[in-house]
Amino acid sequence: MKAAVYIAQVLCPDRHCILAAAMECETQEEIDQFKAEFEKQFSGLIAGKHIDPWCGICQSRHLRAEMKKTKFATLEEANPHIEALGLAQLYTRFVIDERKKAGLN
Repeated sequence: MKAAVYIAQVLCPDRHCILAAAMECETQEEIDQFKAEFEKQFSGLIAGKHIDPWCGICQSRHLRAEMKKTKFATLEEANPHIEALGLAQLYTRFVIDERKKAGLN
């Protein structure tokens, strides 16, 4: 199997991303371990009350984990795209928070 970057995400039904992680995997075993660890970490965040599991955009509490292969072969290649998506998510969070402060949500 050829190495590829996989992304694991927790999504609401409208596909708003709640949490995501990426990893370079070369074997099916690595893919399975990555998925299991991601789900374990997400469950731990909920159990430890570090996050409230709901979508801040649509308010859905119906979340599910999903993992997909990306078009990238290495994390080095994927990182600029991952960082850009992360910044977009931070901006979205800022806009949602500002709308709430203004009483618009």
